[in-house]
Amino acid sequence: MCPVVEINLFRRTYTIRPPPSTTHLRPPTSKAWANLFADRLSEAGQLRSYLKAIVDKTWDLTIWLQHNSNATPADADVVIEATGQVIGTFAKLIRRHEHGEPDRCPRCESYRMRQDIETDEEQMGLWESEICASCGWQSEPEFTSLHDHFEGTDVPGCLSSTGIGMSDRLHPRRS
Repeated sequence: MCPVVEINLFRRTYTIRPPPSTTHLRPPTSKAWANLFADRLSEAGQLRSYLKAIVDKTWDLTIWLQHNSNATPADADVVIEATGQVIGTFAKLIRRHEHGEPDRCPRCESYRMRQDIETDEEQMGLWESEICASCGWQSEPEFTSLHDHFEGTDVPGCLSSTGIGMSDRLHPRRS
């Protein structure tokens, strides 16, 4: 049976399955597990080397802090910052793993692509296209009727609910 390690980041759980050949490894607190995730989330090269290096150095730093009777609060802050860097880096790679590479402009290859949506009240729908913020290239607009856009959505339920938006949190109901 293949072990599964769940990484909890920002109230969301990501499940990454290491290769079946790794069932002999110790619990997921070891550097070996982090190195496996580095292998799964990046291609060989500089990025993977960087991931493994920061995992290795941060792990050693946390062990040093745990066993250093002369450690100061400043030392603990350094370890917390280093750990945050590792978690943040893995979070970015998990996001890329789940969502794929970002779109690039076909003209200038910029990543500065933005979605443009225009409402067409006459035709009762939306025109959607992609626009490059670098060179101004725009994709061919695609039309979606409001009926198709909201298909499968409980519109009356959404409109009648108390909501969870920003304005709802600014003015909470008093009991």
